[in-house]
Amino acid sequence: MPTLSAAAVRAALLAGAEIALIDVREEDPYAHGHPLWAANFPLSKLELEAWTRIPRRDTTIAIYGEALGEDLAPRAAAVLAALGYTRVHRLEGGLAGWQAAGGERFIDVNVPSKAFGELVDATRRTPSLSAQEVKQLIDARADVVIVDARRFDEYRTMSIPTATSVPGAELVLRVRELAPDPATRVIVNCAGRTRSIIGTQSLINAGLPNPVAALRNGTIGWTLAGQTLDHGASRRFPEHVDAERREAARQAARGLAWRAGVARIALHDLRTLESDDRTLYRFDVRTPDEYAAGHLPGFASAPGGQLVQETDHHAPVRGARIVLADDDGVRADMSASWLAQMGWDVSVVEPVDARERGERGQPAARAPQPAESPTVSVATLAQWLGVTAAEGDAANGLGEGHASRAGAGAQDAQDARDMQDMQDMQDMQDTQDTQDTQDTQDTQDARAREVARADVDENADQRADERADEARREPLAERSARSDDASDDASDDASAGVAVIDVTASANYVQRHIPGAWYAVRAQLRDALTRIPRARRYVLTCGSGQLAAFAAADLRGLVPDGASVYVLDGGTLAWLAAGLPVEDGETRLASPRIDRYRRPYEGIGNAAEAMQAYLDWEFGLVEQLRLDGTHRFEVL
Repeated sequence: MPTLSAAAVRAALLAGAEIALIDVREEDPYAHGHPLWAANFPLSKLELEAWTRIPRRDTTIAIYGEALGEDLAPRAAAVLAALGYTRVHRLEGGLAGWQAAGGERFIDVNVPSKAFGELVDATRRTPSLSAQEVKQLIDARADVVIVDARRFDEYRTMSIPTATSVPGAELVLRVRELAPDPATRVIVNCAGRTRSIIGTQSLINAGLPNPVAALRNGTIGWTLAGQTLDHGASRRFPEHVDAERREAARQAARGLAWRAGVARIALHDLRTLESDDRTLYRFDVRTPDEYAAGHLPGFASAPGGQLVQETDHHAPVRGARIVLADDDGVRADMSASWLAQMGWDVSVVEPVDARERGERGQPAARAPQPAESPTVSVATLAQWLGVTAAEGDAANGLGEGHASRAGAGAQDAQDARDMQDMQDMQDMQDTQDTQDTQDTQDTQDARAREVARADVDENADQRADERADEARREPLAERSARSDDASDDASDDASAGVAVIDVTASANYVQRHIPGAWYAVRAQLRDALTRIPRARRYVLTCGSGQLAAFAAADLRGLVPDGASVYVLDGGTLAWLAAGLPVEDGETRLASPRIDRYRRPYEGIGNAAEAMQAYLDWEFGLVEQLRLDGTHRFEVL
């Protein structure tokens, strides 16, 4: 396959040419070292992500990644070629070659945004207060408003006492409603540093008359200072914004965007930005609920604060064009002002009549159809495993972890929806969070929803309800008589070897899985099979069944001669909808849980040493940016 040298990639980045540098390892190894502009595209779910994240098929792509001694680039290149990409290259020498050529190696995730935040802080001297100072203000009942700039689910997991959830792009629009008196002090927090720096500087840049400061080092700093966080808070920003305050925010945001070089474009002129030789990303930066209620055709949901925080995920093609939209311009202009300072070619759509936002809900995911594979129904698999809905907590002794019934009757649909919540958060991006067992169940639920990029199916919620309705109408015994690709084997006794392999996100697996199922990283199935007992039948599953269908082709070439490979029809959602038992916990891990990097700034139970090390790393990012030299950031 053709190669691109580190020097060629660097030259493209410096010239502002379009290039996608992609790391096809799982997220955890990716987070332990990668170039600044490398975007994580795990080989395990490449088919599900490529068309959305790299929309133009002749984009220059440079691939690298190694796992278990294997160069993953050829496998990834074959997938991309099958998807229609025509300019796919291997990064010469991989990550080691990048470093040997003098390239910097960055750790963690969403590094361009975090490094940019540190550069903003160093350049603008963004004001901040220590955890001790903020605690004193709270205890003294001072005239202070604390706003949390993270996603609402992160805020609910843990928050500063008295804080209100106001995700980043909402700050300039809504903070005047919370602090109408210009004498009120406003304090912005996040988990670490980036979003509080950007949020605080947004308010300052927009000319808010109030005194504004960041909570230095966020909830990490609060915890390291020995102070207590709240859990389960529910204070949200006010929905209504006074017309006069909205206009003040709009004027301030527009002026700031103009200073940053953001272009304005009318909706009817948007086609002028569509070009055969330029990638165009279109994002609606309002809240997910507003997006679902109505959005412009062709625009994806990317709340502005998270877009600035996770730009490498949403727009992995460096040098691409970005167009933002909202309803009145405030959130789009503020988000665009930051993207422009990060070196992006960004425009904002002029506000349009609400009738133009005629699309509802989430658009269908852009993904190819997997090759046809034999399927097995839930009823037949249950028969093979010797599991019945009536067994409840016993689960036929198949599991080492806790087993329970998914539910019956009306609960079936709710369980299916609960499971789908873990699948449908592709674009909350980071999302997004793997769980350790010491975390609370509320934290587990919130984070598991975020990690479900592994098998996204945007229309599966409706299908889950349909399956649940069908499950209630049709007894399991009758369903077992229905035809499926495994019907010839349905009469075999349950002692025949069956191996269920779940390729969902590991956090989903730990939360609940089919009794006896093994967790495996799809891209590492060969290695996983060394830990899974040989079987006559192998059944692949995931949340909706979509990723399992792609994995089937991989598995067929790896199983023993004479063994059959099936995909569970409807995936684990269908199993839940049928009211069948499930297990939880790390009962059978055929692969290590490397699909998700454990962030030291998310969730509870993080070691103090890890949190301090994370802060120390952030403090060093400005110097690492200088050494790398490819960022093209210009702070106003």
